[in-house]
Amino acid sequence: MPSTLTFHADADLRVPLLRQLGRAQTSVEMAYFYWRTEYATFAAPNEVVRVCGDLVRKGVSVRVVLGFGMTDAAIRYQNYQTGLALHAQGVQVRYAPMNRTMHSKITVIDNAFVFLGSHNLTRGALTANYETTLSTRDTILASRIVGYFNALWSASMPHEQTTAPPPLGGGEGGEVFVPPLAAPPLTATVHPQTGAVTLAWTPVAAENFATYELRRATAAGVTEDSSLLVTLDTANVASIVDTERNPALPAHYRLWVFNRAAQGDASPEVGVAALYIPQITVTNTRMEADTIVLDFAVNRTDGLGGFTGLAALTQDLADAEQGPLFAETERSVWVRPTAEPGSTVWVAVAALAEGVEVARSAAVSVVYVL
Repeated sequence: MPSTLTFHADADLRVPLLRQLGRAQTSVEMAYFYWRTEYATFAAPNEVVRVCGDLVRKGVSVRVVLGFGMTDAAIRYQNYQTGLALHAQGVQVRYAPMNRTMHSKITVIDNAFVFLGSHNLTRGALTANYETTLSTRDTILASRIVGYFNALWSASMPHEQTTAPPPLGGGEGGEVFVPPLAAPPLTATVHPQTGAVTLAWTPVAAENFATYELRRATAAGVTEDSSLLVTLDTANVASIVDTERNPALPAHYRLWVFNRAAQGDASPEVGVAALYIPQITVTNTRMEADTIVLDFAVNRTDGLGGFTGLAALTQDLADAEQGPLFAETERSVWVRPTAEPGSTVWVAVAALAEGVEVARSAAVSVVYVL
């Protein structure tokens, strides 16, 4: 019976890779050109290190070969940092020969399940890049790849015998020190009709530049785990337009600049307010069985995820009960309060965007009659 191939594109590899690794019973072989774990915050590649450590503690043999080519000083440094983390977890680690680039990206689990493709184990590859990897359960293919891996393993240097490369790609042997780059301040300008945000900055020097990463969040405190808006690999880019921000929510931004040694620096955060606040007016209330139905009008809905009804025994709607979420095209909602018949209940309509309440109507009182 032919093997079934599964296609993993872009950010779709992370979950199946972690899941399948977690099921390993006897052995795991991994060879990666670039496996970076030195991030300011815990990232997807760090999860793979953690799972590998869990496997070792279960008695699974885990062997990893990492790229260590002479021409890839920054990657060699980052891979060694990952090797340290893996070795601390009990994983067997070796570094590929320095005189030849090892560009493979392979994982074999229990001599049966294979991942093979373009994904490195980096945050960019697992969350943002255009990448493709295939996976399959095929013992014949797995056996051939393990044979290739064993030859690579024999040619590679054990972690315990490897000299740590100098930070930033600097040191002896003609390697060049790569200075860090300072991230320039961001400015943010909002288009008054569409809510699109133009983000501008002063370009950094092209020498030693690797990438810009621009990230966005709907609340203050943008981090490297916030939503990635764009990755740019050209130093002289000076602006982009964010046409995808939700106009019903605020937006906060930071720009990261990375040099060729994969060092990053982030700009100060900038933020813009929501383009508008929906104006909601309750136009009618009525009882239907044990629920209160609220008809309402609203002035604007772009960016909204829908509307819901609120009910409480006090006008400030403290500890309000919430009804189901209705689409932004609906103009009626209902809510089922916990109240005694004949009591006064305060109700309102709330607008939500991406799960966050962004506006609500004035509370109106209703006598709860069954």
